[in-house]
Amino acid sequence: MPITRAARVLVILAACAVAGFGAAAPAAADPPGHVRAAITTLADSSTKTVTVTCPLGTVVTGGGAHLTAPSAAVQGYIAIERLEPRDDGKGFTATMIEAQLTGIAWRMTVATLCATPPAGWDVVAVTGPIGGSVVTVDCGTKNVIGMGGRINNGGGDVVLDKVAPSTSLKSVTARGSVIPGRHPGEWSVTAFAVCANVTGQLIQWPAPAGPAATKSANVTCEAGQALYSAGGEVAPGSGSVYLDMAQASDVNTAVARGNKAFGAAPPPWGVMVYGICG
Repeated sequence: MPITRAARVLVILAACAVAGFGAAAPAAADPPGHVRAAITTLADSSTKTVTVTCPLGTVVTGGGAHLTAPSAAVQGYIAIERLEPRDDGKGFTATMIEAQLTGIAWRMTVATLCATPPAGWDVVAVTGPIGGSVVTVDCGTKNVIGMGGRINNGGGDVVLDKVAPSTSLKSVTARGSVIPGRHPGEWSVTAFAVCANVTGQLIQWPAPAGPAATKSANVTCEAGQALYSAGGEVAPGSGSVYLDMAQASDVNTAVARGNKAFGAAPPPWGVMVYGICG
């Protein structure tokens, strides 16, 4: 089972007029300057894109998004399309789409994880070929501390269902899957890696394959550490299961969730959550 740790003291810093904005920091920040900030949107039935910014003096190390509770009525309709650390370091952008139209109001929460700029900090990105579902970006001589992925020109017909670091923490892989029966145009996938000259610790946990409509997994950094970033994937990537949560739920815990698309009958599937701690 995932390793749990003592709860940290959280300090709410601000409120956002859009819906709710807050930032929480551990009592003894590790990594240095570590902070989580989040925004929850208003409820409506439309595609949503939100950027959460980092406090001055910090840079983005990772982030995430999730379909916000109460969400049961729209699970199986909503999917992640974008999880992107900004290359200027100022924050994290996420997009969620109605992969199937619902007419039901829903909300999403986007979070960014930030820290005092670590040595060698950089964001690198690679965009794959048109129609290519999997793309990998590497950090060269540096190490991965953060991850992201984005569907380009998917038109609501392609979902982002994998953002995962390599076990060596040298690269990040992102995957897009076409929803069965859809015919998107010239779409592509971009993978993002936040790189630095620091050594993080990869933690991961699976929810095993099976036929359930909803699966989730979570993992927590060990004592004395906090999250640089979070990621997740559903497997296999068929376009019939939507990743609707790949999120740092707090400064220590990463959570991923998948939901079977409404009306779909995918093969047995599972979900994996990833966290990078420092």
